[in-house]
Amino acid sequence: MFESDFERNLFALRQDKLRQIEALGQPAYPNSFAATRSISDLRSAFDNATSERLEAERVEVAIAGRIMAIRLQGKAGFAQLQQNGVRVQIYVRKDAVGEQVFELYKLLDLGDHIGVTGYLFRTRTGELTIHVETITFLAKAMLALPEKYHGLADVELRYRQRYIDLFMNGVLNEGTPAEIHVRDVFIKRARVLSALRKFFDSRGFVEVETPMMQPIAGGAAARPFVTHHNAL
Repeated sequence: MFESDFERNLFALRQDKLRQIEALGQPAYPNSFAATRSISDLRSAFDNATSERLEAERVEVAIAGRIMAIRLQGKAGFAQLQQNGVRVQIYVRKDAVGEQVFELYKLLDLGDHIGVTGYLFRTRTGELTIHVETITFLAKAMLALPEKYHGLADVELRYRQRYIDLFMNGVLNEGTPAEIHVRDVFIKRARVLSALRKFFDSRGFVEVETPMMQPIAGGAAARPFVTHHNAL
């Protein structure tokens, strides 16, 4: 399971953090969180909203996402939550969430899933941000994510572990042209397959899954074709 002592030690450390989170009264494996909207919908609706408008309307939101960046500064902290390739910043203050919830925040790591409720505002730099009022722990990432600057660069690993490829290389709001995003490739593929299925289904065809090029699916030792080379 572990490729190095570092991974083994990191796993043990995060197991300990998970036990501490349970001690704070948070379920280790919760099964629900009532989000009011997705991060994508949130950004679409309020990316152009002014600071004055957000302050006047006090827009309350509840969203869930995966932590892709996190930092702590004394009694406050910022984090970036990602969902379906779109990110939003959250701001956590000890005096706003209370001591117990802030202790939970201090136990969070990159890759963890959380749900937050709060209201929207803009920071001094103009970043759309959620001022957090409550945090709900959803899942702990037991192994580290690929490092930040080079990301997931191993092509073979990207193909073998598409789930990592999607959330590391599938961010849609960081200035990269949409046509080269990993997530965009999967979206286009799904739409093509859906259109093909609808086309044939509307004409009475039945989809049947069958082995390709051989009667029995085989593994690395299989010989699906009989040729004179098999005698070598």
